[in-house]
Amino acid sequence: RAMSRALQLDPQNPFYYYSLAALLRETRRHQEAEGILEGGLRLDPTNRDLLEAMAEVLLERGNPERAIDYAQRLLRENPSSLAARDVLGVAYLQQGRVNEALRMADQMVTLS
Repeated sequence: RAMSRALQLDPQNPFYYYSLAALLRETRRHQEAEGILEGGLRLDPTNRDLLEAMAEVLLERGNPERAIDYAQRLLRENPSSLAARDVLGVAYLQQGRVNEALRMADQMVTLS
């Protein structure tokens, strides 16, 4: 409730969108989290935290295609993002794209 109230009081602050979505994810309310993240990304479309959270939520909701889109956007904003590569690897595996998933795993090892 406090985070929802904070978002109402300061709807221009991307941190509150991210935080509320994180709380919703903890309670497995992924669809609601996705909606909150969409609102935050309308406000700040290149916010790395929001992009990462959206990619993860979409993966959790069984939507690897859209998760890939957001993970790729995150990579454009943060080329060294391990989280983006992790999402991409899992999404590629879900799609049966094993070679691409392995490429992501290799990149993660190289970057870490």
